[in-house]
Amino acid sequence: MAVVPFHNKVESPPSPCFEISARKTRESINLLAGPAIEVVVGNDSTPPSGKRRVWWLPKNLLSHRSSFFREACDITMGEPGQPRIELASDDPIIFAFFVEWLYYEGYTAVHPVWDESIEHAAAWVLGAKLKTPEFQDHAMGHLYRIHNDVHRPQPLTSREVDYACANSPPGSYLRWLYFDLMSEHFSRRERVQGPTAEWEEVLKKHSEAMTALLGRLRDGSQQKFVRGPEAYMVKKDVQSEALLENDDVQSNADMENVDAQSDTCMENAYVRSDVSML
Repeated sequence: MAVVPFHNKVESPPSPCFEISARKTRESINLLAGPAIEVVVGNDSTPPSGKRRVWWLPKNLLSHRSSFFREACDITMGEPGQPRIELASDDPIIFAFFVEWLYYEGYTAVHPVWDESIEHAAAWVLGAKLKTPEFQDHAMGHLYRIHNDVHRPQPLTSREVDYACANSPPGSYLRWLYFDLMSEHFSRRERVQGPTAEWEEVLKKHSEAMTALLGRLRDGSQQKFVRGPEAYMVKKDVQSEALLENDDVQSNADMENVDAQSDTCMENAYVRSDVSML
């Protein structure tokens, strides 16, 4: 009977992707540990849901994801009693998208109370308040997709432009996405819908929208104004600002080193001069 030699199985090392995934999992688990914060959102008259809702969310997770909550948690944790943060003017439906994103890095829910495009815009606005650029960019990804779908893009309405102008600052990426969509497709009824009177009212109400539309129409109505999705993302600006701050710090450090070296050289020169005089 032939004897089959036994070979030890040699296992290949884990791939870098696996190691990164495992590290992210461990980090995510650690963020769930520690005390929880009571977050109360909305009130009995908050439109459109008209309901108040309470969440208990991990402090570490909130602080890691949101600068707003990091600052708020530091204040509430120092106060007597149970830590509590109230967001009375925000809608629980939209905040539920944020909670889903906290745990799953995305949200997919579409609530019948909200128009799909408006709810994503509302999520973007909430992200700006909570200082979470990643959440803003996720909401913007939804917005960009539904309005630029190759097969069935959702038409733009005056209500969306009105909401963006009323709830985001001048020059915001939310406004500019809507302005670009409006300017590029304004003459196409299947892409920009609503009575002329409604559009006239919104454009009179928001001069920035009026200026953007008229200025671009004069440049040529057939021109492409909508850019790629990355052009409307907030996080790239946050990263750029961080790089600029690092450059400033490094520049200041370099200048201090130069000044120190200059002082040393001057001291050495004085010493040599004194020695030569002797």
